[in-house]
Amino acid sequence: MINPDAAKIGYFLVYKTDNSWIGKIIAKEQAQEKHSEADSQFTHVGLSLGGFNSLDALMPSIVLVDDITKKFAGRYVKLVRPKIEDYDCTKRKNIAIDALKKTNKDYGFFSLLWFKINTFMWKKRNALAKIGGYFCSYLCADSLMKYYPNFMGRPAENCMPADFLDTTKFDVIWEGIIDAKTE
Repeated sequence: MINPDAAKIGYFLVYKTDNSWIGKIIAKEQAQEKHSEADSQFTHVGLSLGGFNSLDALMPSIVLVDDITKKFAGRYVKLVRPKIEDYDCTKRKNIAIDALKKTNKDYGFFSLLWFKINTFMWKKRNALAKIGGYFCSYLCADSLMKYYPNFMGRPAENCMPADFLDTTKFDVIWEGIIDAKTE
């Protein structure tokens, strides 16, 4: 069971694929982008709001998940923290506030169409993202990069969930299967 005290506001939750059709497509694209086979299997990222709460871009919109043990029960997850020296509570809260301002905005489904078209669309993804709304990695990277502009090494709209597993940029705080909370 994930320790709710370890999941600080402003950390990121990177989930292994649920083997949905979109998860399989994302995993394939991440592998083609030279992510390791293991990291490519992590196809969703959400922003921890502390404890069991998170903010996630899930179809059809960006939503507050008030209990990850219900929404993501049974999923394998890595809780990661950016390797940023001044990533203190105030900065983490500001990143969360920025992301929360995007709550209820449309999910960037059209931004993800590039997965179904051709690989060349990867280069055009930023144009689609700007008209199509946020998807999970774009939401997280955009909020983080508002305070640390060059941290991810590429534009926020070009980030993928596996980018949050780059060991030169992120520390894994906890990993394992999210168990359903028993009342």
